Parts: sequence; structure tokens; C-alpha cells
Amino acid sequence: MTLSFELLVGGSYREPAVRARWSDHRMTASPEIARLITESWSSAKSEAAAGGRDLFPGAMTRLINWSVEDRTLTLDLGVTDYREFVGTNLRQPELAVSHGREALANPLGVSVAVTTADGKLLVQRRSEQVFEYPGFFHVCGGNVEPADVADAAASGVFATVRRELDEELGIAPVEIVDLICLGLAEDRGTLKPDLLFEAQVSLTADAFATSTNAEYSALAFVEGEEALAAFLIEHVGVTSPAGLACLLAVGRHRYGESWSEGVVARLRASHWRPEDRG
Repeated sequence: MTLSFELLVGGSYREPAVRARWSDHRMTASPEIARLITESWSSAKSEAAAGGRDLFPGAMTRLINWSVEDRTLTLDLGVTDYREFVGTNLRQPELAVSHGREALANPLGVSVAVTTADGKLLVQRRSEQVFEYPGFFHVCGGNVEPADVADAAASGVFATVRRELDEELGIAPVEIVDLICLGLAEDRGTLKPDLLFEAQVSLTADAFATSTNAEYSALAFVEGEEALAAFLIEHVGVTSPAGLACLLAVGRHRYGESWSEGVVARLRASHWRPEDRG
């Protein structure tokens, strides 16, 4: 089995070691691609409305390029929006083959696995109402907004993570004990990139017993290296690519390269097929 994501960058990066460089360069949208985006957006809006949801073409941050040098991860970023994302990466990622990666929105997401004070990893079951991977297991996540990175005074991608933790799980910045970036991954299906993070917090698992949010329908907790390996192997077909990449990255960081290689080998040997997804 081929994993549902490609790891573009591994390692561990503290906040000063993740740099953002902003550009006004947008994706290349030929008349043909512009028409496809318009058609896809119209269709997606109709589907969302039928399910009682709403779609908004809000601004997003486009990943143009990335590089690693002197233990620093540099991200070249620009602007895109949710409409362009739906019309390219989400609905027509094959445009990358026929027109090149410049034809995709490539919005940069963040995925963050939370480790509680009592050593448990928090996993979300996504709501059936979300537009991307409804019903799948995932971690806390969101998208980098242009305001986070668009100028030298902007707060950066770590601030994106802190905001998402607060909005989705009610974790205040003062309750984050440690926050580290564990790399960059790309969804093999949509080609959407996500930065991977682990947040260690001062809250125990019990503190999340009454947590609710429109993004998820349930929370689960995984404790220990064997339990994490078993969870990933059992739920690989119903775990989002970014969520799978993030949980594997956390496991590699906490339990070592041999743990990661062993779990990946078992995942690759599984008989799960894309059509098995729930």
C-alpha cells in the first residue's frame, strides 16, 4: 500500500527556525482553469447548501516553495483562496499533470497533535458536516491565513497553530508547554501541503471531556507507542492524510526512527484499499 501522504520535510524545528517569505505571486489561472474553478465552486456550493453547510471563498496562504538550510525551514508563501483550492487541489488535482504545479492553489495547512499532561495523544473524529475528509480521524488543524505571514511584523505559522488550538479545543496559549514543528507533508490525493506540529499542554485528558466544536464529532486518546502503532494500523483507511502524517511524525519524534520505520512497513504491507474508506 502507498501511504496517503508524502513527507516533504522531516526533522524538528523550533519557532525561530521556521521562516516565512511573502510574495504577491498567485497561481497561474488560464481561461480554461478559471472556467473549471468557477464550475467546481458552483457545484461545491450547491452540495454544501444541500447538506446544510455554507462555503466562503476566504483568503488562504499559498505554498510556493520551501527549502531547508542551516537547520532552518524557509517557506515561500503567497495568497490564494478557498474557491481556488476547491476548483484545483480539491476537485481537480490532475491539473498539476497537464498544467504544472503553478495551476494549483496549494494552500498551506497546519496539523497539530496534542499531547496531554498525562501523556495521551488527542485524536479527533471529524464531523460529517466538514467539507474535507468528513468522518475521518484527524488532529487539530486549520489553514495559515495571509495575516499570519504577509509582512515582517506578522506573527507567523506558530501563531496559526496557537489560534487553532484555542478555537477548536479551548487550549489557551498559556496552557501550551511546548510547541514544535515536525516537518511538512503533502496529501497524495489533493497535493495540499500541511505543516506538522506537536503541542504538549498542561491539561490532562479529563479536561477535554466536555469539549465540543463544529469541526469534530468525538475525541479519542491514545497512550503509548504500542497503542499509537495499533491505532494507526487499524484506522489507516479512515485517517486523513495530514492526520496520519502528523501522528507518524509525533511517533517518530517521541519513540525514534526504528518505531517509525516499523509502523510504516506494517502500514505499507496492509491490504487497505482507497475504496475501503468510510
